[in-house]
Amino acid sequence: MYSVDFPDLEAMGRKYEAAGLIERWQNHRFERLILREGRCAGVQVTNTHLSRCQTSVLPGRVILCAGGLNGFFPGMTTGTTQNTGDVAAMAFAQGVKMANLELIQYHPTTIGIAGKRCLISEAARGEGGRLFIRRGGEKWYFMEELYPELKNLMPRDVISREMARMVKRADCEGQVYLDLTGLPAETWRKKLPDLREECIHYLSLDPAKEPVPVEPGIHFFMGGIDVDIHHRTSVDGLWAAGECACQYHGANRLGGNSLLGAIYGGRVAAEDILSQPAREEVILTGEPAPEMPETAESAVRARALGGVLYEALGIIRDEAGMRAGLARVEDLARRAANEREQSRAALARAMLLSALHRTESRGAHFRADYPDKDEAQRQTTIAACENGEIAIFYRPIPERRADA
Repeated sequence: MYSVDFPDLEAMGRKYEAAGLIERWQNHRFERLILREGRCAGVQVTNTHLSRCQTSVLPGRVILCAGGLNGFFPGMTTGTTQNTGDVAAMAFAQGVKMANLELIQYHPTTIGIAGKRCLISEAARGEGGRLFIRRGGEKWYFMEELYPELKNLMPRDVISREMARMVKRADCEGQVYLDLTGLPAETWRKKLPDLREECIHYLSLDPAKEPVPVEPGIHFFMGGIDVDIHHRTSVDGLWAAGECACQYHGANRLGGNSLLGAIYGGRVAAEDILSQPAREEVILTGEPAPEMPETAESAVRARALGGVLYEALGIIRDEAGMRAGLARVEDLARRAANEREQSRAALARAMLLSALHRTESRGAHFRADYPDKDEAQRQTTIAACENGEIAIFYRPIPERRADA
């Protein structure tokens, strides 16, 4: 066992900002990367808090820390609604390679709130919470019957799949509940006070007295921008860290692993940039490209795209459903009003094509038509976009060294 002593990064950042070493550009929206001579030379951003939007270019090396693709599934994820997914989409359309886009983790216990899903943590089941569905009018604690050893503590993907199957059964009522009514008062007071307050606030029910209606929600995107061990992307001068990058999680994810990408990954990227030799930066000339405003019509198309992806890339997938989704995405792409919408459609197509390409079930990717794992496909799925054409291929996973 070993530990890493991380400094207080937030305090350091504020200290450097106060000293004028960090400049914060608030209320700015990413528009596109500035690519010159085969490398990233900066980013274009738009100030959205002015009466008339002002577009600027920021030169230099770039780290993308844009979070997951929550905006591709509006109202269906536990992540922040501020993560639109547009940064990754535009980067992909501009030639940045993506990896494992088909690997999307569903969390089995979420509740619906305004604009997103609210997480009911595993801690609830760890303290004794039990999942049930009504069958023939009676409570059926199905996880305890199907998995007598671990019961309600099975992995997230397993529980989500069983829930998806249960709600479609003709002999079941179609709603899964999390039963926490048997937990001691001391557990609520010391270990789960926030959970109780959230249920009372959002659902107007007390989970200590009533079962909580739950359903799976998208929780994390294991795939994202393809990066190496230094968090370098496929484009020179561009790095990525956090949930927007594909690096640490494989085909599934443990909760605490988010810290690897956010804190450790960010530090690795920063250290790698500082280790690079000094070079003459590209001089950016000319006016920035036009900004891409969001309209009511584009918001409608974004929600339509999310609905297609949620249906085609659900907990249990098959070729017919994904090909139907692909056809609908291509139809939306033909109606795209600007470069931003075209980029969203391109990344959506890449997600579906990646899932179609992986003809097996592995981790969070489960196909009803290929329910078994195929070790020949124990590889990284790579998606590349060039001139609007998308290519999907595999890259072998490096073997672990015996002395590692």
